[in-house]
Amino acid sequence: MEHHSQKSIHPPYRHGLHYYNDTSHFTQDDLQSWLPKLKDLQAAWLVLQSHPSEFIPSFFLERLIEAKIQPIILIKPSLEKAYEISNYANFFEGYANSGAKYILLFDRPNLYRMWVNNGWSQPDLVRRFLELFLPLAESATEHGLAPIFPALEPGGDYWDTAFLRSALEQMQDQKKDALLKNLTLSAYAWRWNHGLNWGAGGPECWPNACPYHTLVDTQDQRGFRIFDWYQAIAKSILNQPLPIILLEAGLPQGIHSAPTSRDKPLEGEENYQMIARLLCGDIIPDPLNPEMTLEPIPEEVISCNFTMLKTAGNQAQETQQTSKSFSSFLTNLKPIQSWIEKQKENEIEDAASVMEEIESIPTHTIKYYLLLPNAAWAADSERMQALQPFITRYQPVIGYSSEEAGSAEVVTVIAGEQGYPEKVIEKLQKLNCTVRRIQIKPSLSSKHNKEVKDGS
Repeated sequence: MEHHSQKSIHPPYRHGLHYYNDTSHFTQDDLQSWLPKLKDLQAAWLVLQSHPSEFIPSFFLERLIEAKIQPIILIKPSLEKAYEISNYANFFEGYANSGAKYILLFDRPNLYRMWVNNGWSQPDLVRRFLELFLPLAESATEHGLAPIFPALEPGGDYWDTAFLRSALEQMQDQKKDALLKNLTLSAYAWRWNHGLNWGAGGPECWPNACPYHTLVDTQDQRGFRIFDWYQAIAKSILNQPLPIILLEAGLPQGIHSAPTSRDKPLEGEENYQMIARLLCGDIIPDPLNPEMTLEPIPEEVISCNFTMLKTAGNQAQETQQTSKSFSSFLTNLKPIQSWIEKQKENEIEDAASVMEEIESIPTHTIKYYLLLPNAAWAADSERMQALQPFITRYQPVIGYSSEEAGSAEVVTVIAGEQGYPEKVIEKLQKLNCTVRRIQIKPSLSSKHNKEVKDGS
């Protein structure tokens, strides 16, 4: 199965933000207040929460997309079979017409509290969830959207890695190939008060990890590197990774659990700055182990979204964000903006250096040049007769000056002991010449039509 990577809809950067944790801030005034700040931060993604019965205004989405900010629309239907696909199809069509591409369906279905009407206690939980998810995901795909498998609670009441494995296996067994080719995963990339390298490498590096227990000297998926574990599952079932979107990345710990590590946590937005640098390919020492570096973030992570830090003593509450707190959150991310701007300056300097080097290369005024070893070689009629088929075909300028040859687009030299040394070849290549070698077969005499064999 070949995945539709949809590279054409990926923004240039991978870092993004969570917008308000409600559906009440989609006015023109909100857009005018926050869009300039989002652009200043070079945010490439914005997670928006959509009410199941109310559209996010099209003007809001269109303005984001014009600013090269890709919206991720989160819809949280109730985990019960009490909705009409046709109602959601209208949503999907409207969002697709606005230019949106990504739709995130449901939230943490591996938690007991997310299910209603005793749905949790009934058998085959994953199968019953797929009965809710698949029709919506397939409808979204039909309307040109990329459906996102919901983020699971890391660990959770139903262990998240087991839930994901079962879901992918069942989708494959049901031959949902069209959906799997367009499916994107998502994950809550909380740190759980571990370092950013916790769990790096996934189950291959931590084979003793087991559900519901944290063993001594063993790490698991409950950390920022959760994507390593989810990708290992995708590869084992589908024989390839899936794109993945990270939510609430770098949050100090999960909303529902106490810290599980003695590691000294890195506080505040310092984590966000390091993650943003990793997303851009920077090499960063591990603050908890300075002799080592933080593992790079693979390209399958297409989006990494930051949210406000939960305040101490309020971890279990999902409170509504206020304008003041959201503004403070954006202000605290300013170092990310400064670092990205510095990177862009370096890129411009590098580009200018490359352009200067390219402009210093002389323009080719000759198409083909046959570079002979010396004048004596050119005076040898037998050798020149052997070269005649080549000369007839390409009509090259013939000479023995490497300086003159540097003006040619394609330079052909004689292979073998009498050919030019490699340093001359390298000089020609630096002048942007394509260098080819030909060889005269020594076994043939001029009486028997000496042949010229093209080399490379």
